[in-house]
Amino acid sequence: MFIQELAVLLKANIPLMTALELLQSQYPLKIQKIIIAIKKNISDGLTLSQALKKHPKYFDDLTIHIIKAGEASAALPQILGNIAGYQEKIALLKTRLKKALFYPLTVLFIAMIITIGLLVFIVPQFESLFESMGAQLPLVTRIVLSLAGFIKTKGLLLITIIFLLILILFLTKKYFPKFSEILSYLFLSLPILGKIYQKILFSRFSHTLAILLNARIPLTEALKISSNIISHQKYEKSIIQAREDIIKGDGLSHALGKSQLFPLIFIQFIHIGEQSGNLSDMLTKLAERYETESDHIIQTLTLLLEPAIMLILGILIGGLVIAMYLPVFELGKIV
Repeated sequence: MFIQELAVLLKANIPLMTALELLQSQYPLKIQKIIIAIKKNISDGLTLSQALKKHPKYFDDLTIHIIKAGEASAALPQILGNIAGYQEKIALLKTRLKKALFYPLTVLFIAMIITIGLLVFIVPQFESLFESMGAQLPLVTRIVLSLAGFIKTKGLLLITIIFLLILILFLTKKYFPKFSEILSYLFLSLPILGKIYQKILFSRFSHTLAILLNARIPLTEALKISSNIISHQKYEKSIIQAREDIIKGDGLSHALGKSQLFPLIFIQFIHIGEQSGNLSDMLTKLAERYETESDHIIQTLTLLLEPAIMLILGILIGGLVIAMYLPVFELGKIV
């Protein structure tokens, strides 16, 4: 929002310092302090890109490099608008994916809590009733009673073990890059989520490279910046290798095609862009294509998850009810 509003003010020919002054009062105190620091840095003689670079938590390398190019070409307002549009699209795609997963995961979590509550507090009441019957219980009932007993006696230990495993996984991922790389590969191989993740990677790479090329940044430098934006080490390495091949005289489509990580249609679009001299336009079309495909898969995933959740809930709750009431149905035979 800050970048978008700054672009609008600069397009209206408002001086940079005045624009920052106008924006300052519209944001919370934490952001106001950052804008004040940026104004001070500019007053001390730094450029906007240099001032933003002092706040890496809020402004990434892509934003800094593109703004720097915009300052050099005197096209800063247009460049800022492009960055804001790009960030908005990426944020929207992430929001849609989170929204698609939030509802089913929340329902499943609540269902698990209810199931555990039934096993810990309700099932033991039935157990005392069944013991008074003195008859052989059905297999499914015995399994549920055993599970309830295990959770009641070992539940705290189980929760502790799960917590420690998650903590170990987090620390290993943080301090051992190789392990993090393995996790990225595994996530990419997941049936539906892996496909969405892959398409988001293609879209992000295409859009980033297109914006950088439109900002008149050389291809080799644009690839170097783009490789830092890609959040997957396998693709990052392939882009770095492609950059080295281009320095040696190779074309972008051929250099990227060597890794065999990018689909044929992706390479063909880039090849057409190179041949026609409209590489940035082709990259933009590729980004839009993968954004649309990702959105379609997310919508399909949402539609498929709803009946799947109902089925899982039916199996969990229905299974418990059947297991508890089967002996009651046979009570007449016992009497």
